[in-house]
Amino acid sequence: MPYIDKSTKELDNSDISKKELDLLPFPIMITDDKGKILFKNDVAYKMKFSQVGSNFKKFLKKDQESVFDYAVFERKSLILKCQKEKGITHAALIPIGENKNIVYLVVCSAAIQKAFEIGELTISGETYSVNDILIKSYHEMCEKYKLLCDDEATILMKNNSLRFSRLSENISMYMHTMLSTTGFEEEDTYDLKRLTEKLLEHFSAKVGLFGFKINIKYGDAFHVTEIQKNTFVTLFLEMCAVSLRIAEDRKCMITMYNSDTDIIIEFESATPSGEVALAAYSGELEFVRIIAEHCKWKYANPKFCDGKAYLSFAVPILMPKIVMVRCNNPLEYAPYSKIFKISEAISSALYFI
Repeated sequence: MPYIDKSTKELDNSDISKKELDLLPFPIMITDDKGKILFKNDVAYKMKFSQVGSNFKKFLKKDQESVFDYAVFERKSLILKCQKEKGITHAALIPIGENKNIVYLVVCSAAIQKAFEIGELTISGETYSVNDILIKSYHEMCEKYKLLCDDEATILMKNNSLRFSRLSENISMYMHTMLSTTGFEEEDTYDLKRLTEKLLEHFSAKVGLFGFKINIKYGDAFHVTEIQKNTFVTLFLEMCAVSLRIAEDRKCMITMYNSDTDIIIEFESATPSGEVALAAYSGELEFVRIIAEHCKWKYANPKFCDGKAYLSFAVPILMPKIVMVRCNNPLEYAPYSKIFKISEAISSALYFI
């Protein structure tokens, strides 16, 4: 049932259709010009965002509060940056007159995860298609109230759809972890040095456009093992993305080296606060830990020392009797290959710094 609150009665005579907003599969609020929340649609209510009567501005980054006031005064639709620690990356503000504003919330993975936990979304392509509905609805709402759409909105929301897609894949892997005792995919023998060199060539080009830099050094010449390749690629890039997101200088140094039994991959970045980093990205790191342990790999808890963050995981060195090393085939990186899709989806997380 849609959320009912006495404080929403003032909307009854408005041309805003609460039923229409409740049917949309993403969180929406209506605020007054001071930021007071007058109404939450059904999804926002189920995700347990702020109560009706509280102030929406507490979700905004500090420098965005004046931007909100400006947009309201000028009756201009704008994209606002939010505090991602609260589960929201951005908000699309649509002033509609009469001391009312529609606010579309662009949620991050932590908030979407809550929806999965309460069973309101399915693992199928719904999480991806939701974003297309959001984009269309935003444009239609701006048109309805004769406002220009923010140029940033479409790009932002389309990029976010990759995060929806990535989350859907991650949830599927969670489900597999809980329900299956077998591997996610067939294991094969790969040279992880060649694999990661080729992978980072593509990934670095994507994230370099946003000022991120990744370097990798190899402590040994031989990094061959039998492994589930796509799972390794997913965790490798997930760790890389988290390391870049917590890096105050947007740089990450990766070191790969061997112990007697394992190939260890360590991600180093500069971060001013380890506690904040853990709080903001605990979900992503928990995903890495669960999948690594399911594959019988090793996951190390993050370490913070002298302004540096160290994230790492390790895979065992498993050598078959006849070694036929793969991953040198250029077709592995064709535009529609699994690895390309994984890289594309995970790099999208970095649009939201």
